[in-house]
Amino acid sequence: VASPALREDVAWHGARLKQVDVDAGGASLVTKLRSIVDGGLDPGRCARGAAVGGGIWLSTTPLEPFGRGCDGLVAFLLCLTKTHFNEWMDAASVRVLQRERVLPLYSVVHS
Repeated sequence: VASPALREDVAWHGARLKQVDVDAGGASLVTKLRSIVDGGLDPGRCARGAAVGGGIWLSTTPLEPFGRGCDGLVAFLLCLTKTHFNEWMDAASVRVLQRERVLPLYSVVHS
């Protein structure tokens, strides 16, 4: 059985600092972004609004509500992703379950 074809897309991922990050040990946006650089995106941490197994949410444009953190900063990662056609929820957003298929390329942070 042939595996379904993957297509490459460039998409945005909101990388906001959540209050739970701060409460768990005083994390900052810088440490969160460094963690993503070192280990990639974690589908289990992107569980809000996703299936039980989580998923990495991406969109064709940066969506501010997904990037604005509890520290007042807005952060997005521009990513290269490999997706199946049925992972796209509509024309603008996708949920990817495997971190190996999402490669963060560039971060944008502003207040």
